[in-house]
Amino acid sequence: MPLSMISPRYLHTISTIHPGLFSAVAQLIDNAYDPDVSAQHFWIDKTEFKGQDCLIFMDNGKGMDYDTMHQMLSFGFSDKKAVRGHAPVGLYGNGFKSGSMRLGKDVIVFSKKANTIDTPEHAESLHDILKYSLFNTKEELLSEFNVIEQLCAGSSGTRIIIWNLCRTSSGELEFDFIKDRYDFQIPLNVCKSLMKTNKTQPEDRMLVPKSEYSLRRKVETCVVSKTLSKVFRDSYKPACVPPLKPIPITFGFNTKTKDHCGLMMYHKNRLIKAYEHVACQRTVDRIGVGVIGVIECNYLIPTLNKQDFDNTEIYRKTMLNVGIMLEEYWREVNYINKHCDKPVEDIVSSDNTSDFSDLFSSVIPERKRTALNLLQENPEKKARVGNYNISDGPTTSTASPYLFPFIPITCFDSIEEDWEKANETELTSSGNDVTDKNSVNKEQINQMTQTSSENKHDYQELYLQVKEEIKQIQHILEEKAKEQEELKGKVDSLKKEKSNLLTCCETLIKDLKEIKRECEIVKVEPKTP
Repeated sequence: MPLSMISPRYLHTISTIHPGLFSAVAQLIDNAYDPDVSAQHFWIDKTEFKGQDCLIFMDNGKGMDYDTMHQMLSFGFSDKKAVRGHAPVGLYGNGFKSGSMRLGKDVIVFSKKANTIDTPEHAESLHDILKYSLFNTKEELLSEFNVIEQLCAGSSGTRIIIWNLCRTSSGELEFDFIKDRYDFQIPLNVCKSLMKTNKTQPEDRMLVPKSEYSLRRKVETCVVSKTLSKVFRDSYKPACVPPLKPIPITFGFNTKTKDHCGLMMYHKNRLIKAYEHVACQRTVDRIGVGVIGVIECNYLIPTLNKQDFDNTEIYRKTMLNVGIMLEEYWREVNYINKHCDKPVEDIVSSDNTSDFSDLFSSVIPERKRTALNLLQENPEKKARVGNYNISDGPTTSTASPYLFPFIPITCFDSIEEDWEKANETELTSSGNDVTDKNSVNKEQINQMTQTSSENKHDYQELYLQVKEEIKQIQHILEEKAKEQEELKGKVDSLKKEKSNLLTCCETLIKDLKEIKRECEIVKVEPKTP
């Protein structure tokens, strides 16, 4: 390879952009993910070679030839392009240098591309490799290429070996390879935030996501938007010039722990910021706790280490507007849960059954409300119904899971059993006519149950229609406001023109008066003989 014209100290300079080790590892993974590599598998391993601890990163991508390798080792060179809709993550052309130099002081790259072979004109470079690297013979170098052929089915791939790994001030490696021989982690004395978390939380409950805690665990694809409950999908249109298309955004509640909440912000399918709290989630009243928003911000500019976005005006507007949308979603769901998902035990335990009938008169048929009186007379049945939790009911993926006060049908089934027992008692005294009446009542129950479910569905559709109409009305109001501002501007301009015309008119009147005076003076002056 040609010698670099930049001082080697610059390698240390660009490595400082990574505050953490996993940030540097992510840069190397991004290179394998990009469409010009198209790797299907990625291996991370730790080994010891000639007394040196080494980190190994390998992929089964397309590999690199001489020119591509030279471009990768150069500074600030990036010609990556999207392929079949797969956008590259790399932007600046410094990912490999900054990531590898953050992990260690020395690195060597082995790459094998199918149907290519280098000519022996680079003997000088080979001599330097054998002199300054861990590999002192050609056989040791060729053995690394054999590993690529064995693990990569297509006989192409790239193998990166990093040694002289970075150490702490106490001389220990920044990675912990001792705690678990099948895993390596960040020691607690290196990551202070992890140390504080583990002090306050029990060992079996770890608040820090595993992606930030472990490096060699088996990676399982987790689509965040599919793990949420009470999902609501909306769109956000960035306020920028030129205008961009609306961007889909998904809101929902975290089903695992409410401590993980905020925005999951992606850039070209790469997670940049995880659990980023918006303004309402930083307040003491715990607004928006448990809510996660998923958005792909391809229009924003990530920082050099891809751990944050540039703090530009459009980024601040995005955080403000999306935060408002998240707060509205939280308040809407909280309002529905407060007014509609009231536990059945709180309602049935009331001594005044009229409160219950008044609250649910719109959705409970009259016959079922009458049957609720039997529940007061049967304490055992009352206790069984009282243990039912409304949260066990079905959830939907729409914006509002329960649009109106909702009692599960299973609750009414238990009430109807008591009602039917009371009817059986009447049958012994009433005869066959009551039997026919009871069968008719059962048909009415089925019809009422079906009607209530249909009403619930109709109310859901009605709610969505009303919400859409509200959005349209808001859009119309915005247009009217713009028109009003334009008219106001025209009125102001006309007023200015009017004042200018009045000023000109006054000036002309003054000039006319002066001209008349001059004419009178000329007439009065006597003619000279």
